[in-house]
Parts: sequence; C-alpha cells; structure tokens
Amino acid sequence: LEKEATFPVAGARVVSQVIGPHTMLVVMVGEAVLQQYETVCGELGLVPVSATATSFLLPKVARVSSPGEEPAGWLSVLDEGFTFMIHQAGRPVFVRTKTQSPQILDDLAASLAFYAEAHPGPPLRRLYVLSEEREPDALAAISKELDLDVVPVGPALAQQAWRVPLDEATQPGALPAIAALAPGRRQDLLAVDLSGSHYAYLGRVCAALALVSLLLLGVIGWNVRDARAIRTLAMEVEQALVRVQEQDRQVQHRGQMEGVDLSDTAMGRLTAQVVFANDLIAKRAFSWTRFLSDLEAAVTPHVSITSIRLDFKDAVIAIAGSALSLKDLTTFVISLEDHRAFKDAQLLHTRTQDNDVVEFNMTVRYQSQAGGS
Repeated sequence: LEKEATFPVAGARVVSQVIGPHTMLVVMVGEAVLQQYETVCGELGLVPVSATATSFLLPKVARVSSPGEEPAGWLSVLDEGFTFMIHQAGRPVFVRTKTQSPQILDDLAASLAFYAEAHPGPPLRRLYVLSEEREPDALAAISKELDLDVVPVGPALAQQAWRVPLDEATQPGALPAIAALAPGRRQDLLAVDLSGSHYAYLGRVCAALALVSLLLLGVIGWNVRDARAIRTLAMEVEQALVRVQEQDRQVQHRGQMEGVDLSDTAMGRLTAQVVFANDLIAKRAFSWTRFLSDLEAAVTPHVSITSIRLDFKDAVIAIAGSALSLKDLTTFVISLEDHRAFKDAQLLHTRTQDNDVVEFNMTVRYQSQAGGS
C-alpha cells in the first residue's frame, strides 16, 4: 500500500473488523488526517472520541439495490483517490485503493483481472460508481469496454437504500458523511479511537467530582439538621426567657403591693448594705488581742512596727516599720512565715537610711486560730 499509493504506513492508525471466516477487514488512517479532525474539534470546543471510516458504508447501497449472492462492484473516485471494492453476500471480498491516475479505465481493468484470478466464480456484472463529475461518456466507456452494468450513485439511490429524505442537489461527495447518520448504520462503523491519554483521566475526574458532590450534599444536609436543632433550642430559650421576665414582673408587682421597692436602683443599694453588714460582722468576729499576741510572738529583735492596717475582707495585713539592718528584716520575714498564724509574707518597699536603718512596707495574710481567716 505504501509503495502503490504513497501512503505513510508507519504513521497510520490501524483498525480491523472480522467480516467472515478467515477474513478480516483492516483499515489504516494517516495520523496527519486524524490530527486535522482533532484540530477542528478543538476549535469548536469539542472532545474528539473516535473517527469512523464511513466510506465502507456506501457499498451497502449496492447490496440493498441488488440483493443476492452475486458480486457487486463499487468504485469511488472522490478526493483524487481510486477505491475499488467488490461485495459478495454482504461483505467485502476484494478491496483496492490508490491515488487516482488519468487511466482510470486501465486501473479498473487491472483490478478486475486480479479479482477474477484470486476469486474464481461468478463474474462481476454490476458496478456502482461514486464520482463528483457526472460524465455519461466516461460511464458509457466503462460499460462498453468492461461489459459492466454501470450505475451512478446519487441522492436518489441513497434515499432509496436508507429510507431518509435527501435533496436532489446533494453532492455525491457528501454521501460518505451522510452514510454515518443513516438509521441503523452506526453499529457497522469501523472506528479509530481518538480518546488518547490526555482524555483518559476524564472518567476519573468525573467520578471524583460526583463523589465530592455527594460529600457536599451530605455536609449540607448535616448543617441543615444542625440549624434546625439550633433554631429549636433558641425558641426554647426564648420561651424560657419570656417566662422568667413574666415572673420578674409578677414579683415586682407583688413587691409594689406590699410596699417593697424591687427596682434595679434599690437592689444596688441593698447590695452595698449587705457588704457593709458583712464587714461589721467580720470586725466583730476579729480578735485584736489574739492578733497582737501573735504578731508580738513573730516580731524579732531589732525590728519595730510603726503602723498596722487590716483588710477584713481578704484577711490581709499591711505592716510598716523599720529594722536595724537588712539581716534583721530578713529574720523578721522568716519568723512571720514560720508562725502558724501568718503566711504569704511579701515585702512591698524598702529604703535604707544613712545610719543603715531599713524602713519597710509589707503585707501578710493572717489566719485567726479562733475563727478562721
């Protein structure tokens, strides 16, 4: 084929189909031709999946027009090509394709001679010709020289075979493309797979997108359920708040009837009064005698106390005094920590005078042994 038709077999796609016992139809399509189809599909925003050899469907017009076991010839001289096929019993038994030459009659005669030699049996009687140029003289010459019944293929014959309406002005060159769209013919196509590796991932991507969509639907459903639960809880809280406010209004109304002021201002004054009462109770419970006795036991030599201030609320005592030296002050702090009535002694401020006397301010927590802190 490469030698006769200058067809680059090395860069061709090959598809095949079993058409009979020990018989296989093999079709080769040039890579450059397929790239043209892929380019056109890309420019139209389409994904090319397969390319089909529709020319092999047209000879079935001959089978429908002349059914039977007799061989029927098919000649196509479209696109400067020469394709000659002979069908018998619904399948091709002879195929020859080459570039078109001026001696079409000679090429056809040589093809018929080769067929007669390789396939002894009934001779070919009818030839269907598909050509853009409808020249009666050329058809008559073929019929006369080769003793064949020559039938030109046109829209009328295709319409009769496919049972689909066709315009009489339809060019014969468009019939191969129309053949692929004829009803009931798609299953007979020889297809070249164009879904290469750069499209192989599309199935996995679609599956992943479907899975992500399902997950998103699940998350949305979960969020909707949570939103409904939160809304129900908010309604319950709102109803409880309404009940509390109603109870608060009833208590205030009852207090007003009994002459008791329960307003926010009155409640604030009551809180201050309660704090004052608690301070009085703490002061009454505090034993100055015990505190001074405990403090006297904790004070070390060379330390004098100048002031004492008590915080009854937190049981913290602020002590101010002086010591003859830092060593004496340290001894006093350690004595306070070791005493069972004092803890958390902290020096706040110290100042050393010219005579080395150290003035200090400190706090210590007092734990009364009689009544707690």
